[in-house]
Amino acid sequence: MKLYLKKSLSILSFGFLFAFFLSACSLLPKQNTVPDAADGTRTLVHSGTLHISGRSYALLVNGAWGTGLLHYKGKKYQIKAKSIGLGYALGIKHISIKGTVYNLKTLNHINGKYTGLKAGITIGKGIAASNITNSHDVVLSLSTKSKGVAVDVGAGLASLQIQLTSPKPVK
Repeated sequence: MKLYLKKSLSILSFGFLFAFFLSACSLLPKQNTVPDAADGTRTLVHSGTLHISGRSYALLVNGAWGTGLLHYKGKKYQIKAKSIGLGYALGIKHISIKGTVYNLKTLNHINGKYTGLKAGITIGKGIAASNITNSHDVVLSLSTKSKGVAVDVGAGLASLQIQLTSPKPVK
């Protein structure tokens, strides 16, 4: 009976966390629009894609860093990324981020600090989503998968720093 009760509580807890995550994701902006003072929304211009892989460590204060590639105008550029934040998190995990880049007018505009909304959950394996913008109006719509010895859940503000490691394309 005790084993049955423990399994039921585990399933119920996971269901609650998953429902919380889905509710939080519904608060994120749609991927093809962002707020604009004129009419409430505006269309984004697709500029490229990016992929970042790295690590995340957390004990209430969490930090993540990684490297990856930006695909822009048919060429690939190396980038690095880092993030630091507060939240309900504990553990170590490997992260893989895939994203769509909007409104990138020049290559150097990818550099900078991005902020916006995020929602995610990790219990061993995890998923997260975020839409973030930098000071050059470049918008990243990101999807993150994670795996590791970690537990976290949350929705709120996201902050990510991205920098080109070289303005020369890689082959």
